Amino acid sequence: MTEKKIPTYTKIGIRITTVLILLLAIMIARNCVRSINYGTTTSDKDIERYFNLGFEAGARGGLETNATEVKETEQDNPLLKKAYQRGFRAGRDGTPHGQGQTGTPGKK
Repeated sequence: MTEKKIPTYTKIGIRITTVLILLLAIMIARNCVRSINYGTTTSDKDIERYFNLGFEAGARGGLETNATEVKETEQDNPLLKKAYQRGFRAGRDGTPHGQGQTGTPGKK
């Protein structure tokens, strides 16, 4: 009985696919861990403060409100970045603080 060998291109394709799947799984796991970490360590006061900073900047029509402070922290904490963005959009739209929000401003 003769054994059929797997073609070389198939072997290469299987290895590349495995590496890509593992890389994707690592990236998803890292994102989940960061989300849990920042979600538990970020206070509601910080979220509200960043929502208000974003709201003020959006109401003025620019990003000049404490831009250096905001950018430094946003790079570290995606939760604060999201709160700032929601506040900015609410300020642009002219929506009063917290209207259309459930719970703490910046969180849904």
